[in-house]
Amino acid sequence: MTAIKYMQIMEDLKEQIEMGALAPGDMLPSENSLSSRYGISRMSARKGLLLLAEKGYIYSAPGKGYFVSEPTYSKHILYFDETEFIKRYVDEVKLYRVDIEPASEEVSMELKIPINKKVIVVKNIFLADDIPIAYDIKYLPYDKGQPIIEEEIGYATFPEIVTNQFSLFSVKKELKIWPEISNEESNKLLRLKDAHPLLVIEQKCINNDGKPIVWGHMHIKREYSKLYAVSSL
Repeated sequence: MTAIKYMQIMEDLKEQIEMGALAPGDMLPSENSLSSRYGISRMSARKGLLLLAEKGYIYSAPGKGYFVSEPTYSKHILYFDETEFIKRYVDEVKLYRVDIEPASEEVSMELKIPINKKVIVVKNIFLADDIPIAYDIKYLPYDKGQPIIEEEIGYATFPEIVTNQFSLFSVKKELKIWPEISNEESNKLLRLKDAHPLLVIEQKCINNDGKPIVWGHMHIKREYSKLYAVSSL
């Protein structure tokens, strides 16, 4: 019953905060008060409070107690998943090419490898109704003797590339997003005759040691480049 009780504490207080019965800055009942009210140990009452703090609803002030947090509606969590993008818009992923080449200055900086160290470069084109709507370029450090299976590397998304080496829970992902006008290469890959607005999404996966595993960028036609973000507490 203890597990149910501390979860009940969390849910009850969460509901009071969401309903406005407890406002930002209000002090919550003490651990002793909650343990007495719910008939559980002080340690279990503390666990319920800590769970609520982990969700961002409350915070602890040492020596004073727990208080309701001030919501920050200007802070948003952005969702972008290459796999979801493919499921939503793409009918076919076409492997354009896989090469091994010396790292440029930019690639060496992003992957934290020496200039001219060999990297695997993968280019894919994404099509809908046989019309290119996006393309991406991925760069992976190349180790001599490492087997290269074009299909596996070529069609793999960022999560698939990472899970071949690490658990996703041990990897940090960075995103950079900006608009651009298509250049000569973009026009060729996307079959564009004139300059066209694109959205560029740069992705980088980094392991626990701070070493980049894969870096790349996806160039998406404006009409297929909607992103989704929600406010967080």
